[in-house]
Amino acid sequence: MQVGKNGVTESVRKELLDQLKKNGMVKIKFNVSKEEIDLFQKSIEEHAILVMKIGRTLVFKKKGK
Repeated sequence: MQVGKNGVTESVRKELLDQLKKNGMVKIKFNVSKEEIDLFQKSIEEHAILVMKIGRTLVFKKKGK
């Protein structure tokens, strides 16, 4: 997935959750500020675990229950 200059929207968050359900892991490249990336990361903590973060690229894994 890629997040462009429009930023993190609700549709981006929904797509991430859908991809996690389908694939178990998602790699996202962001073209937004690091502050917005951090806010997004915190907003999905209940659904996903951050596996890797390199610059503006993050990899999330579905949280096991």
